[in-house]
Amino acid sequence: MTLNEKIKYIEDNNYIKGNLNLYYALISIYSFLFSGCLFLIIFFSRRWNYSLVLMSRISEKNPLGYLISFLVFFVIGLLSFGILFINCLMTILINKLFDFNIFRSFRCLKIKLFFKGKFYMMLKLNKGADDLKSYELDFLAWVKNKGFVLSDSKAISYLYGNYWRKPKVWTFIANNSRAILKDYEIYAGGTIFSKETTKLKVKVNEQEMHFSLVKLIPDKYIKSKLATKIPNSSWTLASLTFKLMNTFLKLKEDKYSETLLDMVERLFNDLAYIFNKKIIFIPKKHLDVFKSNYIFWFFDSYFSKSDLFNFCNDEDKDEFLQFLDKYLHRFKYCNEIIPYFKSLFNAINKDEEFKIIVETAIKLNKTSKHLNLTKRFRSIDGKINYMHDNYPEPITHDLIKIHMYDFWKEGQKNNEIDSRIILLKEFNKALQNNKMNESNKA
Repeated sequence: MTLNEKIKYIEDNNYIKGNLNLYYALISIYSFLFSGCLFLIIFFSRRWNYSLVLMSRISEKNPLGYLISFLVFFVIGLLSFGILFINCLMTILINKLFDFNIFRSFRCLKIKLFFKGKFYMMLKLNKGADDLKSYELDFLAWVKNKGFVLSDSKAISYLYGNYWRKPKVWTFIANNSRAILKDYEIYAGGTIFSKETTKLKVKVNEQEMHFSLVKLIPDKYIKSKLATKIPNSSWTLASLTFKLMNTFLKLKEDKYSETLLDMVERLFNDLAYIFNKKIIFIPKKHLDVFKSNYIFWFFDSYFSKSDLFNFCNDEDKDEFLQFLDKYLHRFKYCNEIIPYFKSLFNAINKDEEFKIIVETAIKLNKTSKHLNLTKRFRSIDGKINYMHDNYPEPITHDLIKIHMYDFWKEGQKNNEIDSRIILLKEFNKALQNNKMNESNKA
């Protein structure tokens, strides 16, 4: 079933109620009766001798039989009222969550269908729109050996197995600073049809795939699953968050692009889908992932000469929230996105380190001094002197260390240096200066 078919099933089968007052009343009654049955079961079970004395007043010949009958009756009542309580509760939650997060509403519907014995429909609702074929696993294993990680929508599908749509494009990001695909290295049957500064576009068996040439995901945020590597769920959520913000910036330049509007709708649904999988997500507890992901997206913006969302600008944040409010009226069922972003903005406002990273990224993005991925010097000594004179600060910050780890592991050739190292050194310098300023104030 497609997402629209699932929504239609809820609406056509009268799961959306105009008034929930009856269900609030019923849930109160059922909870009272459930509690009563539970109390009586505990009472008769714990005070066995006293219970037998009470039963003997009803029947002196068979008090034990009467006691067991009473307990069986109360257990049946407990189960019945428990099921009725859950059924009412799920009806209320289906309605309350329908516009808030459609995927949470589906989850409650599947619980309701389970207790109603509609197992076939429950399994049908749970089935995703995407699947992974055996020959695709061979390709993913090949890509993994080339130093790339499956990302974005296909990674979500691969991670959870019941994804709401079939991804049109497979996206791969580097897990190795030297990961690159050359024309002669393309997988059997594949062709490169577009080369950009930051991206390589490939087709394999009519499936479009994009390989990022500048984004680099640290090992810390990767998990292995069968034939490939994928980002963990926190990294995926952070990446979707910044992707939506970048789409917002692009829409400011091209307000009527149907392609961008379609992307907004997909990202709304993807975020709602991830929220449902995480149950409860508190952004302030995961800010380290967001900081790292912001640097990840900064690389893409820097080398492609595109804009980067400025978290330090209150006007930009207000405009973004207005954008969400506008398009959530157009693309329904994902209202949980607004409190999520408000919570994220509040957490970032209180984090001085995040502000420094954002300010440094925005500043570097405006200067664009190192637009080539590799910077060459006349000699090895020239490279060493340049780095020593401009970036003498030792790298002590954990955030920078996890991004630098792969560059240290791979090393740099002769008189060349990866420009991303220089950019990471800029972040390190800004963080170190802030640390020194705080120490001086103290």
